[in-house]
Amino acid sequence: FHEFFGKRLRLVRYGVAVVFGLLFAAPTVGRWQDWLMFRNSASFGIRDAQFGNDVGFYMFKLPFVTFVVDWLYLAVAFITVMVLATHVLSGGIVLQPPRPKVRKATKAHIAVLLAVLAVLKAADYWVTRYELTTANRGSFTGPNYTVVNAQLPAVLLLVFIALLTALLFLSALKTDAWRPAVVASVLWAVVALIGGVLYPAGVQSIVVNPNKKAKEAEFIAHNIEATRHALGIDDVATEDISFGTLSASTLESNVAALQDVRYVKPDSLMVSRFRNDKGKPGQSINDLDPDRYEVDGVVRQVIVGARELDLSQVGNKSWQGTHLINTHGCGLAMSPAGQITSTGDLAYRDDIVEVSRPELYFSPSLSGYAILKTSVEEQGCDGQTSAQSYQGDAGIQLNSLTRRIALALNEWDYNIIGSSAVTDESRFIEVRDVRERVKSVAPFLALDNDPYPVVVDGRILWVVDGYTTSDRYPYGQFADRTQLQSGSGLDHPFNYVRNSVKATVDAYDGSITLYAVDDADPILRVWRSAFPGLFTPKDRKSTRLNSSHT
Repeated sequence: FHEFFGKRLRLVRYGVAVVFGLLFAAPTVGRWQDWLMFRNSASFGIRDAQFGNDVGFYMFKLPFVTFVVDWLYLAVAFITVMVLATHVLSGGIVLQPPRPKVRKATKAHIAVLLAVLAVLKAADYWVTRYELTTANRGSFTGPNYTVVNAQLPAVLLLVFIALLTALLFLSALKTDAWRPAVVASVLWAVVALIGGVLYPAGVQSIVVNPNKKAKEAEFIAHNIEATRHALGIDDVATEDISFGTLSASTLESNVAALQDVRYVKPDSLMVSRFRNDKGKPGQSINDLDPDRYEVDGVVRQVIVGARELDLSQVGNKSWQGTHLINTHGCGLAMSPAGQITSTGDLAYRDDIVEVSRPELYFSPSLSGYAILKTSVEEQGCDGQTSAQSYQGDAGIQLNSLTRRIALALNEWDYNIIGSSAVTDESRFIEVRDVRERVKSVAPFLALDNDPYPVVVDGRILWVVDGYTTSDRYPYGQFADRTQLQSGSGLDHPFNYVRNSVKATVDAYDGSITLYAVDDADPILRVWRSAFPGLFTPKDRKSTRLNSSHT
């Protein structure tokens, strides 16, 4: 080994250390959210039923602690294997019959590493106790009778044995007696099998299953209480309501209340009808949403659809046509939900709300990029006497060759460099899907898959509901996700959820505002502490947004 590498041996050692160091460092990059939650952890003011810890410990601190312990154990285990291999290659361990010959210094090195491994495993057992608060044991989540009375005592016994084994390995440094440590390791494996697997299974089969209702009642009660709080349904008021006989005279005297009965349902069939009636060439209405606007002096429910850009329908499919000319959708189509015409048609209205900036440069169905403020005239919206040049400051200004080359390489599109229509005043916009824009600034939020448009001060804003979620609430039952729509931001395991954020994206300039609407949510408090300038207080929302969000 030494003869083969010679003077390059030190360089080889450094190279191997760097390569494996990077490999072990790579998984830590994706744990930035766990670290920020650990560092900025908040209290729930509620303690779990088993260990008496604040729920915030499980939600914010435990994930990072668990990762660190697991990472250290794997790293030290790998180092131990590498050290053994190195000692074999360097002569510290000589493989010869009847038994290998090991230097005293090598024995000490290995004993210390094995002791560290045993201590880390003891720490892992200790942390595992807390992880059991979200384990699913059959019909409910959280510790049950078997966990509390069989598995937890066994885990504590394993902690003791692991620490004892570590001490015996360290004692071998002085006594050079390895047999006690080896015997303790074998005992450890036996106890792990019997106490960690066989004994709990026996208690479940013999003690619990024949008396499940009595044995599990206490733990099911913990589960119900935790689930109600975790899902925000712990303060739901129940009222008894009685109904009398409905007569014609009652209806005649309550006509006003019936004027808001919804005739127009925002389903897929109605979307097709809106698209056929109010769509424009190169634009498509892909979704309908109910909102409230003042109609003829009275606030009523209105069905709203946005005319989003649809490049598959444009006539000019050249590079300029799809990136410079057809760059945006145009305005909203509205119909009062409680009105239809005498012929049964929808009562479309263009005078419900004034829109001064109807251009939709950002919308849920948009992808790809566009270049604005070029020498080529953009396709205008109805009602504009001529196509209006973009007046916003969205995107990247293409005022240098370096930027144009970088963007051309990113999009793999030479036209960004070669087109004479692109000037120093031109602006390059991408990430035009409103959900993707919000996700890019707040990746820790689960986003609703149905953004809806709202007109505020003449501008169209896309509103996206943001949820804080966790799968770490102790005893909390996991939510049933079978009825979620495809693409929902909530389509991941969770047992805690709050609709704590309302995000708005300006359809004209793409600016994003995140409104913190639930100050009592501890998860939101953590992220506000981690990113102090990211969220806007809810009292700074406009009156129009408040009426739309309620």
